[in-house]
Amino acid sequence: GTITGFASVCVNNLEIHYGTNTLITVDGRLSSIRDLAVGQVIAVQANGSEGAFNARNIAVTHAVVGPISSLNPEQQQMRVLGHIIQVEKVANVDRFSDWKAGHWVQVSGYRHVDGMITATRIESIPPAAEVVINGYVNHVDVNGFEVNGTRIDYDVKTLPVELTQSMEVRVLSHWKYVMPNSRDLLTKAVQDGHPRVRLEAIRALSFSPLED
Repeated sequence: GTITGFASVCVNNLEIHYGTNTLITVDGRLSSIRDLAVGQVIAVQANGSEGAFNARNIAVTHAVVGPISSLNPEQQQMRVLGHIIQVEKVANVDRFSDWKAGHWVQVSGYRHVDGMITATRIESIPPAAEVVINGYVNHVDVNGFEVNGTRIDYDVKTLPVELTQSMEVRVLSHWKYVMPNSRDLLTKAVQDGHPRVRLEAIRALSFSPLED
């Protein structure tokens, strides 16, 4: 469900208690309680009943993480990695005009049957080494597959399970190889004044061939 508040953590109007021993992950990576925020979509494993729940683990899952490719102010929509994001009524977004094409965002929200995502939270992030897509497989062939219409080139025979249509998947992909100016962007980013931007740039460069 969606985080609606913090007493402990309120999810879909249910209060779930957590502590320092609760395992927190964000898109599959180990994280911490301080990374939880109102509007995030999470999955919780908890013990308890009758309104008294204690979380064993909390998993934050973003619908999509990557650069904005286009914006439609009239419809209050943005497109990220080919996915249309409906932005209106997002609690932490004050002005649509603050977003620009090329900005990186991580989007929490719910996907409709037509593939559109209604956002519950959108956060700006520094350019990263990887993009993330969570969604449903709607096409599979020998050269790859599609997730809600976004093409993923991959040798599906090397996957540990057989991909089928309607299967829910999370895709992490290195992004720098499809950006013609990625080297210039990363060179600038490693000199950025913000330490998190510098760290992400260094991580992205770690995936580069030695000749880069």
